[in-house]
Amino acid sequence: MFTERILFYTSLALPVTLGAILGDSHPGIGKILRVIGYMTPLVYALIFPQLLVWPQIIFIILATIVSIGVSIHNEGYYRVLYGIVRYPQLVVDSTLLLINMLFSSIYFGELMLTWLFLDILVIVLILMEKGVENYGVATTYMLMAILPSDLALLTTYALISHNIGFTQALLAPISQLVSTPVPIPLPVGLIVMLGYSAKIAMFPFNPWLPIVHPEAPAHGSAILSGLIPKIGVYAIIFATRMFDMDPLVYFLLFAQGLITGFYGYFATTLQTNIKKLLAYSTVGHLGIIASLLALDKMIGGGLLDIVLLIVTYHGIAKALAFLNAGLVDQLTNTHNIYELGYVALLSPETSNVALLTAFNFIGIPPTGGFIAKASLILSSLMLIILEKQLQAIPLLLVVGAASALSVIYGAKLVGTYTSNPRRITKHPPPIPPEETWAEYFLAISSIAAPLVASLLLHVSPYIILIAIASLPALIYHLSFTNKYLRADVKYWMSGVDH
Repeated sequence: MFTERILFYTSLALPVTLGAILGDSHPGIGKILRVIGYMTPLVYALIFPQLLVWPQIIFIILATIVSIGVSIHNEGYYRVLYGIVRYPQLVVDSTLLLINMLFSSIYFGELMLTWLFLDILVIVLILMEKGVENYGVATTYMLMAILPSDLALLTTYALISHNIGFTQALLAPISQLVSTPVPIPLPVGLIVMLGYSAKIAMFPFNPWLPIVHPEAPAHGSAILSGLIPKIGVYAIIFATRMFDMDPLVYFLLFAQGLITGFYGYFATTLQTNIKKLLAYSTVGHLGIIASLLALDKMIGGGLLDIVLLIVTYHGIAKALAFLNAGLVDQLTNTHNIYELGYVALLSPETSNVALLTAFNFIGIPPTGGFIAKASLILSSLMLIILEKQLQAIPLLLVVGAASALSVIYGAKLVGTYTSNPRRITKHPPPIPPEETWAEYFLAISSIAAPLVASLLLHVSPYIILIAIASLPALIYHLSFTNKYLRADVKYWMSGVDH
């Protein structure tokens, strides 16, 4: 088995690392190698599904898609910015590499070591562009996200070691650990749950996310929003299966999620900076996820599939949104929403990407956002009406408020492209094909991946049918928009004539 793990890590790490190194000298070969490398965990999971524990496959699918999109986009972005890509490519790909290893871990020791090494690399990622200027940001992340979650991880290791020994704990298969939950005292359960909740920016740890995301490089923000918090979700899912915790632990997580969710969505509507808007949106989504995880344990199960749907849709859509925000900054040198409004004229190729991103957050079919939101609302109503689970009422109220507020911030995202087409501008720099390709890949995946995931999960067939039936209308709308925006654009001293 250990020989197989070495082979797995080699087949994953070697092509990705070599592909990052070849980014300058042989970019075509480098891209192919990285895509092959990032496909390895998914291929391995499909060949050896018996080695994994549900729902690892969902996190592996998410990591594969986001890794390919971010890695390819990163190459084009930094080729325009610096002319060379090797250093930022190595940092970004090394971070993505460790995330894929973590989600593919079979033994607890694998998970723990990749988790700890990943913490170090994320700090490097935050400092990659601004260096010393971002020391305060990196320190905030270290104190509010790394330290509490690492304490929870080490506590988890100590609890497992207490039962089977220190060495055996590292070598224990995760499947074995989740098969027989171990009762733990209330104070220990609080340490574990509060620590992991810091990774997903729950109250009172929520300030780190809107501080770190706007200041990190665009591709760092995509990883920090699309994948890093999902590690916290992953940890909570398995911790609740490894340990039998006091019901108070779940009640506190439920309250944390409701407070954080409403706060995040409300704060999103007040933002004028694209990256801060997206950061607070992530806070809101994570609050809903935390509430669902807690409620799932409080009522005895049935909501994990909804969590996985939201994780899939949000991970892809938010990575795409931050990459697109980086492209906007590349074209206009600003993230201020009210200084924009003309980006569709500078980049008609990616205007459809921005529209699709907003549609995801608003929940317009056939996007993953629609499937996740419709499934969440339907499940909440069924819990309240059919099963008399009144705990779902506050969750439904927060989801309803979030749905209304998402229309506001979704409109803001679209407005960066279309709200003021005659605003003064200049000839934009050329957009590398890697950036366009990566954004379209993630945009298509934001529809396709949740549809595929919904077939693996217990999703209402009516929701799936509505999503599929609305595909032609979406394609027509996007093609019409793209055709209109590709009309001749004339640049004048006073602005843009369209």
